Amino acid sequence: MANFQQASTFLRSLGRAALPDSMRSEKYTEADFNEGMMRVLTDFVRANYAGKKPGTYGVDYPALNRYFKEGNVVTGKGSKFSDVGALKTVLGQFDVRVNEDGSFTILDDYNFNQQDEFGNPMARQATMGDVFSRLNPMQDYRGGFTDRLYGAARMLGGVVLPEGGPNSIPIEISIPSQAMPVSTPTTTASVTGPLSRPSQPSFSDLSAMIAEAAEQSLQRKKVASAAPNMASPLL
Repeated sequence: MANFQQASTFLRSLGRAALPDSMRSEKYTEADFNEGMMRVLTDFVRANYAGKKPGTYGVDYPALNRYFKEGNVVTGKGSKFSDVGALKTVLGQFDVRVNEDGSFTILDDYNFNQQDEFGNPMARQATMGDVFSRLNPMQDYRGGFTDRLYGAARMLGGVVLPEGGPNSIPIEISIPSQAMPVSTPTTTASVTGPLSRPSQPSFSDLSAMIAEAAEQSLQRKKVASAAPNMASPLL
């Protein structure tokens, strides 16, 4: 089943960048990512870091590729829309903090470094010219149509969400130890009929997702602002 976590995270982050600072969510947590991505992330972390001494360990793309054996989504050898592809394109390189109680904390920032869609370093920050060049069918391009779209999205991410920029979003994901039950961010329901393959989101769907993300951030900000003003109930 296709996993569009990277698309929803990307659009939500673009919507967040358009909001005033006072209305933005502070960080992304495990509740912001779907069950498929959280499952493969939990498998990877427990398999590689369970039993290690407390501390912080770095994870890079080669480590993910060796464990999942799906290849590198940047070079087109792995599916960008598998659960593993979602993990690689949302987190990519991140830190794993092994806690004293055996649980784990994933630490990262959602942003885009100076790298093109094929994994090559760029000497400068992406511009809107780079976005339009990917979408121009008259311009030479080494990849196919889907690579053009992915490249344009990545260039746009570099413009709006550059590494080290003010729109970078901290990520802090909690994963329990092996001995504890895994809590997933979504509720699973029993399905009696065959599963239908989800269609890719349309432009109207993407606009709705951005609007919904903005509304969610606003509501969370309102709740956080109201909480300190609430009086304790009388007993």
